[in-house]
Amino acid sequence: MTLELKKDILSILVVDDDEGMRELFERVFKGESYFIDAVEDGAKAIEKVKAKGYDIAFIDIRMPGISGYTALLEIKKISPSLKAVMITGYSEESTIEACLRDGAYTCLRKPFSLDSLFGIIEKIKREEK
Repeated sequence: MTLELKKDILSILVVDDDEGMRELFERVFKGESYFIDAVEDGAKAIEKVKAKGYDIAFIDIRMPGISGYTALLEIKKISPSLKAVMITGYSEESTIEACLRDGAYTCLRKPFSLDSLFGIIEKIKREEK
């Protein structure tokens, strides 16, 4: 599966057990330039990636059940070109380092600004041109 960030609509998957965070992403990204799916756990994220390709995934590191790190490992096996942005509200330096080493594009720390969120997306788009 090839990352197609040159297309008009980006496909984004949000994986977070916090309903408010999923709703925030959906409000921010729904529209003409983005297609978004949001799920509450790693297992559902893996199934979504198996069923459909995504350009970018925002994955919370700490979730019940399958952790964000474990989900990242499985998702990258299925879709190596997907850009995974890990999200955390905790000080988890060793886990963040493991995520980055094992295929995450970057890590976004909660709370984050919408400018930083869109900055990451713009950076990914520029790099893929």
